[in-house]
Amino acid sequence: MRKLRYGMIGGGPGSLIGEVHRKAASYHGLSKPVCSVFSRDYEKNLSLALDYGIDEDRVYNDYEELIEKESKRSDKPDFIIIATPNAFHYEIAKKALKNMFHVICDKPVTINSDEAVELRDLAMKNNLLFGVTYAYTGYSMVHQIKKMVLNGNIGEVRYISGRYIQDWMADTENILNNKHANWRLNPKISGPTNSTGDIGTHLENLVSFTTDLKIKKLSARLDKFGDNIKLDNNVTMMVEYDNGAKGHYWISQIAIGHDNDLGIEIVGTKGSIKWQQNRANYIEFSKLNGPSQIISRNSSLIYPEIKKDFLTEGGHPEGYIEAFARTYKNFMHAILRKDYGAEISAGYYPEIDTGIQGVKFIEAAVESSNNNNKWIEI
Repeated sequence: MRKLRYGMIGGGPGSLIGEVHRKAASYHGLSKPVCSVFSRDYEKNLSLALDYGIDEDRVYNDYEELIEKESKRSDKPDFIIIATPNAFHYEIAKKALKNMFHVICDKPVTINSDEAVELRDLAMKNNLLFGVTYAYTGYSMVHQIKKMVLNGNIGEVRYISGRYIQDWMADTENILNNKHANWRLNPKISGPTNSTGDIGTHLENLVSFTTDLKIKKLSARLDKFGDNIKLDNNVTMMVEYDNGAKGHYWISQIAIGHDNDLGIEIVGTKGSIKWQQNRANYIEFSKLNGPSQIISRNSSLIYPEIKKDFLTEGGHPEGYIEAFARTYKNFMHAILRKDYGAEISAGYYPEIDTGIQGVKFIEAAVESSNNNNKWIEI
């Protein structure tokens, strides 16, 4: 089975996420980069490309040139990775799909749902795959939670508490001097939100994946703490799901003392499940009128099909890169099955419909906050 070829747009030197994408894409030995526009600065682009063994004649000045020239090659990329700021996702993805490339894109997939739906329709028309890197669903224990919830271990879901809180934007007096924060807080580049789109969509996706529930309606308050801050940096939200369950989310990038604190608690009629990313290899499981227990990745309670996908035995920790890499592996397996007839299992990866759901979540939150926290149906 040959290695897949990919081109990458965005994620250049100094990017917060570019190196993560490259490590994740190569982790399982299924792919290699063959062309790039890592940066709009050609010299930086070239330097990084050479580090990854990309031929100089396949390093381009812009994404249009890359897609147009690579689409004509016999050894063209199998897929394109898009790791640019939000506002550029749509045009790049659209051009890639029109030129018959599979696409995997960072989130949010677009800055409005009409664009996201258009990309889905184009991918379907051209029989192409479109993945979105909601990578937290790649953790083994997140898949364990999903099976426990759907198998009725906690009964019917009643309430969900979720948070994704960070503190890297807490210095609001100086944060605009940080290049990573500057574009995220610029509506022309980030879109209508900062925190809601940057990390809140991960929380929405994590809950949706583990419970199979969809948000029916929400009430949100998007705070903009600090002078000259144009987009949200702290969000509180009440949600109601399609089964009648309720919940609340706290999304923040000014929560001092929290580096990258992602966690959920799912409360049902017979029990509850709690998971935190900073203890990603453990689940806290409590049963009605029974003891609470900690389930580790090494536990005999882990479902066999989940253990089968372990890279290391359960006694060893699994981290963020492994979770991200599992998303890429499943996306690439889907390409190998689709395009080359490979007899391999193609596991779950977030598809374009998941991306659309995330953008609609953002739009509802913005509409609610702009209308005195009015309940908005999704």
